[in-house]
Amino acid sequence: MNVIHGPLSESDIALPIVWLPVGRRTLAKRVWRARAEDGRELAFYLSQALQHEATVLQEEGKRYVIRQEPESLLEVALPADPQASARLGWMLGNLHLSCQIGRSWVRVPESPEAQVALQKLGHSYRSLEAVFQPDSPAATPHAHGAGC
Repeated sequence: MNVIHGPLSESDIALPIVWLPVGRRTLAKRVWRARAEDGRELAFYLSQALQHEATVLQEEGKRYVIRQEPESLLEVALPADPQASARLGWMLGNLHLSCQIGRSWVRVPESPEAQVALQKLGHSYRSLEAVFQPDSPAATPHAHGAGC
């Protein structure tokens, strides 16, 4: 079993990729194990969390690359009105949800509480499956100080 201590600083992008599918919550951990798509087992002892598409091993003519698994999210279009945007941020922050902020949207993990709160404020949203990369380092719900 290979032991990984962090992402590679350089890799040969011409090599074929072997994906290592991992959930977001596992990626936030420092110690964990996973199995790549070719069956190779890897152990992780990290000083900092890994990111989606990080190359973690290169050998035998292959590159082993993290592929964060998509999850169910709610995407909310940011209102043009600054007060409505502030209310949206306040509401999501009160739910202690991690959030990913784009140029024109905010994404949060899908939950009944978020759906009800958005409906109460009159914000439309769409459900989608996507890789979630929260802007905050804390990637779990109810991590105080880590939400929107």
